[in-house]
Amino acid sequence: MYSTRLLGQYRSKAQFCPRTNRQHRCRAQLNYYEVLDIDVEASQEDIKAAFRRKAKLLHPDVNPAADAADSFRAVKRAHEVLSNDALRQEHDNKLNLP
Repeated sequence: MYSTRLLGQYRSKAQFCPRTNRQHRCRAQLNYYEVLDIDVEASQEDIKAAFRRKAKLLHPDVNPAADAADSFRAVKRAHEVLSNDALRQEHDNKLNLP
């Protein structure tokens, strides 16, 4: 399962969560467009290319950094969400995108 503990540049900021009624970091608040370094209006081909580019850099077998596995999981989840039209629309709604 996807780890909610994200490191480095992919860590989301602590915000108030109405569901739990407290401040905390939430995976749903992570902007997957920023994780893949793509535009909000990116096509499926752009998403796939960005995922492959990031995966080559962050895969734990290639990258010896301690947080490589968590960063790779964030990139993988971003690709899963943005490649699926229903999940992408849900993500856009959470980010208040048109």
